Amino acid sequence: MGLRTSEERMAILSEIHAAPEADLTEARRLLDAGAGLVPLHHLEKRPIGEDWNQPANFARHIEDGATGYGLPLAYNGLCSIDPDHYAMAKAGMAAWGFDLDAIPAAGIQTRSTRPNSGGRAAFAADDMLRWLPFRVYDDRNQSVTVLELRAKSENLQDCVPGVLYLDKATGALCTQEYASGRTFTDRPELPEDFAKFWRWLSLDDDALREKTAEFVEAIKAAGFMLGDRPPRNLPPLGSGRSDKGELCLPFPAPGLRGPFNRSHPVETILDAHGYSYDPRCQRWARPGATGTPGIRPIPGKDDLWQSDHAGDPLFGTFDAWAAHVILDHAGDVEAAIEAARQKPDQVPEPEAEHEQIATTRPLVPVDLSRTMTATLAPPRYVIEDYLPRRVVTLFGGHGGAGKTTLALAMAAHVAAGERFADLEAAQGRVLFVSLEDEPAIMQWRLRHVIEDCRLDPETVLARLTLLDGTEGYTALIREGDGYNAPPRLTAAYAALQEHAAGHDLVVVDNASDAYDANENTRRAVRAFIRALTQIARANDAAVALLAHIDKAAARGGAQGNSYSGSTAWHNSARSRLALVEDEETGLELLHEKANFGRRREPLLLTRSPNGIPVPRAHGPQPGDGMIETREREGILAAFRAAEEQGTNIPTRLQRGNGCAMKVLSLFAEYPPSLQGGRQGEERAARLIMALQREGVIAPEPYVDEYRHKKNRLVVASATADPGQIEGDAA
Repeated sequence: MGLRTSEERMAILSEIHAAPEADLTEARRLLDAGAGLVPLHHLEKRPIGEDWNQPANFARHIEDGATGYGLPLAYNGLCSIDPDHYAMAKAGMAAWGFDLDAIPAAGIQTRSTRPNSGGRAAFAADDMLRWLPFRVYDDRNQSVTVLELRAKSENLQDCVPGVLYLDKATGALCTQEYASGRTFTDRPELPEDFAKFWRWLSLDDDALREKTAEFVEAIKAAGFMLGDRPPRNLPPLGSGRSDKGELCLPFPAPGLRGPFNRSHPVETILDAHGYSYDPRCQRWARPGATGTPGIRPIPGKDDLWQSDHAGDPLFGTFDAWAAHVILDHAGDVEAAIEAARQKPDQVPEPEAEHEQIATTRPLVPVDLSRTMTATLAPPRYVIEDYLPRRVVTLFGGHGGAGKTTLALAMAAHVAAGERFADLEAAQGRVLFVSLEDEPAIMQWRLRHVIEDCRLDPETVLARLTLLDGTEGYTALIREGDGYNAPPRLTAAYAALQEHAAGHDLVVVDNASDAYDANENTRRAVRAFIRALTQIARANDAAVALLAHIDKAAARGGAQGNSYSGSTAWHNSARSRLALVEDEETGLELLHEKANFGRRREPLLLTRSPNGIPVPRAHGPQPGDGMIETREREGILAAFRAAEEQGTNIPTRLQRGNGCAMKVLSLFAEYPPSLQGGRQGEERAARLIMALQREGVIAPEPYVDEYRHKKNRLVVASATADPGQIEGDAA
């Protein structure tokens, strides 16, 4: 009788352990409390069904004879820390400066009877966290998962205490139980220092790779072995996005990546390394995977793929080049580049010199003879202090904070010749280049800017030109096509040069679309900023380049450097602004760099009823009767929209993920002036309480889909008879 497959072995073990009964007490309690639960396979921790994570497939009742249930983390507002190999995880986390025993003690701890399991600890979810597995590898690229930081993904669930399952390695019958006084109905917060660390790794793929290397090195230093060899590190691929939201793949190879991807299909690389294709679901699975295949192309992104297998070395976002570096060269990017260079047919020759970045005379002597007698003009501005002429101002903002709208408002003030935030604005012609938002959106914003800022529409529209660049390839600079080739300016840059002639202010929105090269390459970044500076000098104009900024760095005050990528972004720009939103202070414009004068204090902003960021001292104030009336009307409109859609508004008015304000903000009718930040949410809560006192909004009992009695807020005219609800539930 030959060796049995793992499936046959598990089936035999299941028969041996056919009699045990799981303790389903906690599963019943959680279900009664309104938690979403999923049934697990007999004596396994694996959920039943391919669509197990869809709420429609959640458990309606607890089955007698079941051996366990799982708690989907994201649905239930939780994240968790799971040390799969406790001893290794303890050594790795110590290298980060954290104690593996101390952090779980602050959460909802569960422990397993499986040997060497460190148990798990669950905490309240955090929107900025994502799923981060940390693994070590042997010489065959087979992985051992050491630690998982589990968050956000719908594919994650923790087992409910009382579960019974078989250890895949030994066949031993194991169970899990609570290890502290907290249960899954509690919501303890992550320790703040570890929460910040987890957020940082979730937002910054480069930091994730650096800290993963530290983690594995500490495990090696502690003497752990995989077989007879020390464990190896394979750099994690991450999300494929920078902290600015831009495409940011690992293993940069300027001039090689594009040609390599075009000549090497991802499917060919996967097949060569034993990955299997499932034609039914049209996805690939890593070697040895037992669950649903989870590797597939990303729709609409020709070169990009996604792997959701936590044990896959390609876990995350990848392209053919990244797969080649990881699978063919064990993460050694230099070896991968050298291998590609040995095949000259795959490396295009550099373009002719006239197609490269145009250069003027590199070094020009300056006549200093009249320095002490000549009349020297001081630096001049389009908007006092904020937008100096003849240089590039890097203007950043968090995604959704309103940087485009604020830049448009500043541009409109220049066109109108009106002061902006009590700062002098020199009237002039403005060119606004939109590479992100289509014309209808930009016109809608411009109309509200003109109305809310009380600008003269004829004057603004006569002096402001809008260029739309959303329909084609409009990058101003891109990577060179040869190995180590300099970046190339594009036809779009030449068109911008022509359109910019005679304008006093040129706004380019956004760097992520205008810059099609590696953001970490100093040479390319400097070339891009200098190319824009040429436009500024040729027209004696101010050029503002909008960019997404690093939320973590901006929140932490990273010495005024809120942009990711090469330091050339910080150093090459002579002026920098950043629009940030803080829970305590709300929306503010930071003056991060001013090479020609003083840096101004942060400008506090508020949002007008139409969502336009305006200086707080000059914009509509929360106490203004007209503004409050419009906000109340917007709240009621959002309530009615929620009712029409069948969405229940919680009665909770304390700030947090499950509060009424969070749910209402999902509807377009909700006033923009109440969105984002502590101040907006607290003002919205006060308005909702006032509406309740006036009887306009009232709590209403109802029965949810699990037949649990709950309360929701509704417009008073829509409230039902509480007795009727009780009758329906009977």
